[in-house]
Amino acid sequence: MLGGVTARTRPAAGPKTRTRTLRPLLHILRAKGADVPAFLRRFELPEGAASDEETMVSLSTLHEVFEAAEGLAGDPFLGLHMALQYQRGTMGLLEYTFRLAPTLGDAYRRVVRYVGLTNDLVQMAFEEGGGRGRVRHFIPGHSLCLGRHLNEYFVTLFVLQVRHLSGVEIVPDEVWFAHPRPPEVGPLVEVFGTSALAFGAESNGVAISAADLALPVSSADPTLLAIIDGLAEKTLAAIPPVEKFSLQVRRAVRERMSGTVPELPAIAAVFHMSERTFQRRLGDEGTNFQNLVDSVREELARLHMAEQKLSLGEIAYLLGYAEHSAFLRAFKRWTGVTPQRYRAGAAPAPAEGAARPGPAASGARAVEAAPAGAMAGGAGAGGAAARGEAAPASAVAGGAGAGGAAAGGAAAAGALSAGRPPLAGAPRSLSGGTGRSTSRADRTKGGS
Repeated sequence: MLGGVTARTRPAAGPKTRTRTLRPLLHILRAKGADVPAFLRRFELPEGAASDEETMVSLSTLHEVFEAAEGLAGDPFLGLHMALQYQRGTMGLLEYTFRLAPTLGDAYRRVVRYVGLTNDLVQMAFEEGGGRGRVRHFIPGHSLCLGRHLNEYFVTLFVLQVRHLSGVEIVPDEVWFAHPRPPEVGPLVEVFGTSALAFGAESNGVAISAADLALPVSSADPTLLAIIDGLAEKTLAAIPPVEKFSLQVRRAVRERMSGTVPELPAIAAVFHMSERTFQRRLGDEGTNFQNLVDSVREELARLHMAEQKLSLGEIAYLLGYAEHSAFLRAFKRWTGVTPQRYRAGAAPAPAEGAARPGPAASGARAVEAAPAGAMAGGAGAGGAAARGEAAPASAVAGGAGAGGAAAGGAAAAGALSAGRPPLAGAPRSLSGGTGRSTSRADRTKGGS
């Protein structure tokens, strides 16, 4: 028997994804004599992870699980060996799309197109030019992608599968990984047949010659492929969108907006990220922290104005404005009118399609709507900045309401309210959250 594992309490953090890698991993650990039930308890994984095709898990937990499994199995090349033991059908519908494709290039294109069938975070790209094709595998904002062992698992599969489909011992022109170079790379060189390995690339991938990409797939079946492609498209379209990181950040800011403005280091810490990684992830979604703070302030200002319960000074205090005049300027920038005119019902009509909440829209929320299309590789749709539109329930995790209670602070609010008597108690917080929606319940691909 391998050494036992100790249960521990683990903080929940980071984005979640479906993965089809736990069942084969646990099969290996069981064969090595590990106490699999104890291992599951240690990482708070469901008992079904050892038998279910897919398991929902956070990305950080996935990293930790495979790092711990390396020690239990005594195998520094755990991901590589998992790929060598790959069981046909593990990737489900995605696997049938590339097994039936006419050429190896077409097989890679389908993997990229349907990656969203098998995971919620990984994205892929297939780029052709210069006499070769490059397949990239990455997670925006996560420079280590899935961590060493799963990175090596999927890149190895990218090569082993095309060898199997073509019957040719294909040697890639290049192989690269997101994780740092391990102390020993000999087993990788042996499997790939090349020493052209790069590490720390912030993505995983292989480069294959155009001649190899043109090789026919031995199991190709155009008639059946047309049926499978149609099924894959319908299945992909039915997968609920994953909440974008920027929406998670907006919620965290909103929950802490109560008399002070949350600062970037504090919010980055909530997501267990460095400031640099935090800012990069927001940048990947076309926004930044200051824009989100401003958006939350606008949202809460409109909601407070619609309720007509608080004075302008009290609203300014709750939104973290040290000066009443700064709030007035910001409000006019957001709405085009002064707060007094807005409250009196003189707000300008919203532009067509803008659907901005007016003074009478007591329950309106400013949230971000999801774009219609997902990136090739389909990591799921996120929210674009479309303030004033009510987002679908699946897009708004945790509710777009709460302005945050201002426990205490009534005196400060009164002082800001231009002579109004202070509130008898703390300013009333806004209620009304929608229920938090989870990430797509069922996906998996070469992604997690």
